[in-house]
Amino acid sequence: YNSADRDKPLNYLLAATRAIPHLIMARLMLGDLYRERGSYDKAVDQYESLVKLDPYTWSNYYKLGVSYQFLDRLNDAATSYQSALKLNPDDPNSNMNLGLVFLYLGDPDEAVKYTERATLLDPRSASAFSNLGVALDARGDYVRAEAAYRHSLDLDAENSTTLLNLGTNLI
Repeated sequence: YNSADRDKPLNYLLAATRAIPHLIMARLMLGDLYRERGSYDKAVDQYESLVKLDPYTWSNYYKLGVSYQFLDRLNDAATSYQSALKLNPDDPNSNMNLGLVFLYLGDPDEAVKYTERATLLDPRSASAFSNLGVALDARGDYVRAEAAYRHSLDLDAENSTTLLNLGTNLI
């Protein structure tokens, strides 16, 4: 699994889950391998099985949410992130991604709520502040959005997307 050859472990893990479908670690590793390859539909299959086998681990729901998000299954992603947050409300990434999903679903108030929480949980995350800025812009709170972008750039001055968003905000 940790070698450069990703096909061999993939085949072994598939064989293992066919023989013993309730192998939690094998499902997790398969989901991660598929997600790494960009095969989000196959990753979803593994993570959906995983959350049925192990519904008490927040990161399983988080990974399922990320895969749903890449497939543009936003309502499913929101449900998965909310499940992750029920188990671990202090995960900054689940909060940030849920905020982005709400933004894409057209609810900037909920987007601000969760992206703001992400910045409180991880005050060193440039992406959390940048995403907060996007959510604030969508809500029409341009002054606070500018401050969020500037704080993001204080943490990561080279982020071209944040620079573009700040420029758009200022215009």
